[in-house]
Amino acid sequence: MGGADILWFLDWALHGVHLAVIAVNLLGWWHPASRTLHRWFVAVTLTSWVVFAPWYGLGYCFLTDWHWSIKQHLGQSPMHASYVQHVLVEGLGVRLADGVVDAIVALTFAAIVVVTAKQWWRQRNDPAV
Repeated sequence: MGGADILWFLDWALHGVHLAVIAVNLLGWWHPASRTLHRWFVAVTLTSWVVFAPWYGLGYCFLTDWHWSIKQHLGQSPMHASYVQHVLVEGLGVRLADGVVDAIVALTFAAIVVVTAKQWWRQRNDPAV
């Protein structure tokens, strides 16, 4: 397996990881068995977006940074600022302004953080929940 093969594999693996993280962040709160994993994913995502903001900007995603680095090594130039924008355009053919996508993602994630905090609080006070 050559260097290009490894990069190609990493590109596709990061697509899978990215999509899994998005899916868990969006839906992991729903089922009680996945809530602990969901809380961890939300915490890591929130940390990446907020804690690294002074250095990389608000909403920085280390997975996207790694993924775009792999793509550049493959000779591809990522055309989109965010992975969600990339999936919308390249995967689904949906074109929205970057600001619109960023706002939708931020508002959706904020709602998820609120739902997660409420569920955690209820579960902490009533373990039967």
